[in-house]
Parts: sequence; C-alpha cells; structure tokens
Amino acid sequence: MAESSVPPEQARYLIKKLDSSALTPGVMDKIVSFSVEAFDQGRDPWVAAATGGVVSLADGMLRSRVAAGMVAEGGRVYVAYEAQGSESEPVGVAVWMMPGEDLYATTAQKEAHYIAWQRQVDPTVAAWCEHNMMLPVEQLVGNVRKDTWNLAFLAVDPRHHRRGIAKLLIGEVQRIALNRREGLSVLTQSRSNVGVYEVLGFQLRSNLEIVGGVGGDFTVYFLVQLVEGLL
Repeated sequence: MAESSVPPEQARYLIKKLDSSALTPGVMDKIVSFSVEAFDQGRDPWVAAATGGVVSLADGMLRSRVAAGMVAEGGRVYVAYEAQGSESEPVGVAVWMMPGEDLYATTAQKEAHYIAWQRQVDPTVAAWCEHNMMLPVEQLVGNVRKDTWNLAFLAVDPRHHRRGIAKLLIGEVQRIALNRREGLSVLTQSRSNVGVYEVLGFQLRSNLEIVGGVGGDFTVYFLVQLVEGLL
C-alpha cells in the first residue's frame, strides 16, 4: 500500500473559516480560554503592557481581536480543530485582515468588544500604550501592514503546540494571498516565533524595543512575505 502524501498535521487537524453562525458563545469562550493560556495567562509582556498587568483583563483584550475580525468586512477568522473531534472544540485561531483593512477601523469593529474592554483598562495604562506602544508600532510598519494580508492575531491551545497548527492556519491565507500576488505581514513579540515565520517564507523587516511596559521591556518584530515587485 502506498504511503499517504498528506502531511501529518493535515491528517490530524482541519482548518475552517469561521462564520457568525458557528461562533456561538461557547465556541468564543473556548477560543478565548486557550488564547489566554497561550499568552501565559495574561502575563505575556505584550498583553501585560496593554492590560496594566491585570491578568483578568486578558480575556477581554483577546476576545476583542477575534470579535473585531468577525465583524470586519475585510476580516477573516480561521479555526483549527481535530479531524477526529468536533468543530465546536477549536484548538487554534487566526485572525487575518485583508489589504486595506485595520482590526479596529470601524465603529462596529470597536463595538464588538474593544470598547467594553477599554473601559476596564486604567486610563493611564491606555494612554501609555497609545504613546509608547501603538504609535511607535504604526511608525514601524508604515503602510506595509495595510497593503498586505495582516495576521492580526494567532493563538494555539498549548496542549496542541508543536503539531503544525500555526503552519496550517497561516498556509490557508498564504495560498490565497500569493495567488492574488498580494503580500502578507505579521507582528510578533516572540523571538522564537520569528524563526517559525521565517520557515514559512516570511522575512524579518524591522524590529522595535518597547521599554517600560508593566510586564517588562520587550521587542516587537515585523515580518513580511512579499511577491516580486510588491512594495
């Protein structure tokens, strides 16, 4: 019998574009729960900086990213689940924004959960993030992020790490973007993730030190995958 040519991660996990009918409160809660775990229970330096170190606010922060991606006209949310499991038990999520789109660009995207979350954040923390994290990052990425498919959020259940799920979630949109001759981009604060993205065809374009965050200083890395002649 011939051996299967299907990569092991594709045999074990399936990827699905999430629509509003499938995003039940239970599914959203599962996504947010493993996302909080993936970001060190809210102690990840990026999350800690945005929440002021209040770990209970990590839920709202990460929930707002998934919710905004769902209501955005140019947003695409993909989930991974076990092939032998249930679609209502996701183990990975990726929020992509099409070229020209921003995650919190419209009132509807902000009202999906972002505003509710921001109301819980200490105003001094929010102001610090605006001036010391968000604005510098915007300067770092320039127009490149808006001119590419941007991976606005990615999280994998820690119990399913190192099984190729991130590769599947990224590959789903890589094929679409590159077939259209459109680039991709991603920001990450994890140096180890830089290597993962590079294996998948991304190149490190620039980086930025964020100093003074509640969770400690950290580096933001900006990676892109561009087609010839783009940008």
